[in-house]
Amino acid sequence: MWRVEHDPHLKLLELRVRGFVASRDIDAIARAWARALAATAGDPCVALFDLRGLEPLEGAAVQRLRERIKVPALEGADVRRLVIVVDSATGALQQRYAVVDPTREFVTQDAAEAASLLVD
Repeated sequence: MWRVEHDPHLKLLELRVRGFVASRDIDAIARAWARALAATAGDPCVALFDLRGLEPLEGAAVQRLRERIKVPALEGADVRRLVIVVDSATGALQQRYAVVDPTREFVTQDAAEAASLLVD
């Protein structure tokens, strides 16, 4: 299960993913993510990837998530910061392996830390 949301008042883009996600599923998530990025109309925002409850990804899915979702999010200046919250060491390792911009991308297993990173 997954969902993408854009809250213009909070200037927040949020991707939540739970359960099992195959590499092929990343394409549908990426299309929804692209629409959410477009909805920001270039306004600066922060992004939250809430991956708590996500089963470990296949290797191809990790790379696809990086290329199709993380890179587009971080290649422009619109997304000032990308906060990724996971609930397993494996999930954290996978996301750290696929870091795009270490100055703007933060991986944590601590929900309170994630919340603090979302605030300017």
